[in-house]
Amino acid sequence: MAENSPSILIVDDNPFNREMLGDILKTNKCRVDKANNGKEALEKISSNTYNIIIMDMLMPGLDGFETTKQIRKMGLQTPVIAHTSMSMKKDRRRCMEAGCDEFLPKPINTGNLLSLIKKYSQEGPHSDTQKSSSQQLQHPDDPTFNGLRVLLIEEDQFVRQKCIDVLHRMGFTVSFVPNGNDALNRLETQARQIDLIISNMFTSGIDGLGVLNTTKREYPHIQVFIYADKFDPETLQLMLQLGADGIIPQSDFENSIGKIVHAAISQTIHSRKSQAQTAFQVRQSQARLTQFGCSKPCRFIDMAFSTLHDAGGDMAQCRLFNSSGRCGVVMADVSGHDILSSYISAVFLGILSSVWNANQAPLSLLRIINTELLKMEEVNYHVCTTVMLWDQKKSHLEIATAGNPGPLLVNKTNDQLTFDQFEGGGICLGLLDRDDLYTYQNLNLTHDSQLFLFSDGMSASKLQSTIGKNKKRFLSKDSSKSNICRSLLDAYMDTWSQDDDMILLCLQSTQDKKDNGLHYSFHSDYDEVDKACKWITEQITQKYPEMDMDMIMLSIREALLNAVEHGNNYNYDALVDVTLFFDSNRIRLDITDQGTGFSLNEKLLDSNNESGFQIGKRGLKIIHAFSDKIEVDSGTTRLFFNVK
Repeated sequence: MAENSPSILIVDDNPFNREMLGDILKTNKCRVDKANNGKEALEKISSNTYNIIIMDMLMPGLDGFETTKQIRKMGLQTPVIAHTSMSMKKDRRRCMEAGCDEFLPKPINTGNLLSLIKKYSQEGPHSDTQKSSSQQLQHPDDPTFNGLRVLLIEEDQFVRQKCIDVLHRMGFTVSFVPNGNDALNRLETQARQIDLIISNMFTSGIDGLGVLNTTKREYPHIQVFIYADKFDPETLQLMLQLGADGIIPQSDFENSIGKIVHAAISQTIHSRKSQAQTAFQVRQSQARLTQFGCSKPCRFIDMAFSTLHDAGGDMAQCRLFNSSGRCGVVMADVSGHDILSSYISAVFLGILSSVWNANQAPLSLLRIINTELLKMEEVNYHVCTTVMLWDQKKSHLEIATAGNPGPLLVNKTNDQLTFDQFEGGGICLGLLDRDDLYTYQNLNLTHDSQLFLFSDGMSASKLQSTIGKNKKRFLSKDSSKSNICRSLLDAYMDTWSQDDDMILLCLQSTQDKKDNGLHYSFHSDYDEVDKACKWITEQITQKYPEMDMDMIMLSIREALLNAVEHGNNYNYDALVDVTLFFDSNRIRLDITDQGTGFSLNEKLLDSNNESGFQIGKRGLKIIHAFSDKIEVDSGTTRLFFNVK
């Protein structure tokens, strides 16, 4: 048979299929070799050159999918035709993803088979294996490797010189050592001067496998290629598992080395681009976890963060709950710095978003989030969390911590700064089914104080020292203190090294001094409504002792019940805010719940169908009857009473 006849390897565990394909191909002047399974195919491929491989995809042991993948990992571009009884579109796609070039379904269609043989036999890149190296190197499409530094490991002087000549012609800069021991000694001092290692599989001392294993573990930036006269399938598979970038039959070194190295470099570049894009996307997603949750920038909270890792779990969120100035802040740090940490952060944020409005009290929020996280059963991950509820109009703060450092309060008195470090710690969320192991404290935040929350990547003592060095800014009359966290964090990192992701938040009271309202908050409970009514009555009678309160309080009580029953749905932990204003001729009462509000006109129309003063339908008939004006703004209901 002519030397230029295409050489074809048939891989099939069915002897009938092998013989039938072989007879068809031989009749059409093809040279045929056969393998009974994937293991035998890899053995033949490692010592022979083929123009085309016809691969049965469903075989016992090493099937066609895995065999094709290993062929591609060897750097070989030999066309592989998938020959299988599977015929679904998803089967075709699976074959292509494994590395096959064509899909030929069973039973065999001779015309289609010969068409594919003709197609791939005539393609230049796959039929030029018999050409001389000089012809190949002069071809404009052949790869060149100017400047790439190769360490060659070869004991035999004749083989070594032949390899060096081939590599020099391709543009490589070549140095050599005779064995694996010398190669690893050189790597200890010159690893950054080596881009690739090309090694004979069999060398004295540490062999090619040992060099491969150590290099991939200690110097992952170096690509490693192994060649030998012949590979057994087990060794071949082991080399691929250890991360070999290419496996070269020594008999075809001159023809194969350039293409195999070029394919490996291209694959590495593509992989690094893909990893860079993934890292960029992770950084973008991570940035979204650390943000304000308000429709416009908060005047009373400043925040800065510095990430040390592309992926991680640090996050911070704030939310303005109502127009009465109640604000919530959550700062969390998920253990670890990998993709799963970012995933846990996203899950945490999803839980937070769905339960925060209805569970504003810090301890209640920690308990609910902990319950939900435990359902995930991610035993290797936990979340250190700080939750704060801030009633600005009363300058009151509630803070609960689960594993995070306690807050640092900075007070300005007589042109001096004093510091109060509050207790932190507690058990992290997602670890134990316990809700009694969190720390909790109440404190007041005045106009002359600032409260700092920070993640465990920062130290309270170091932060205090940094603030002390920047004392002038804190003592200045600039009440805005904008970007104070950014400047503090930069100063912190200028003095101390960064060992972890850092988040720094600063809270300061910026409540409008013109706000002359009186403020009261209560939980959603009927007894609490009675207490609120008592407080409102006391405030009004103190201002207007002669005012008739009966009808006014009937209207107010119904509005408070409306907030508890409809706005907060009887959720005890959901708070109702009451703010009382006295103008010259009018009383205004703001009642804010955690609901989304309602259409006043629509509900007033509905109330016309009620009999008498029936309380259903939010009780608006009573409220409307004994107040002079009603306004509804989201979750806030405003009642106005004229002073007569």
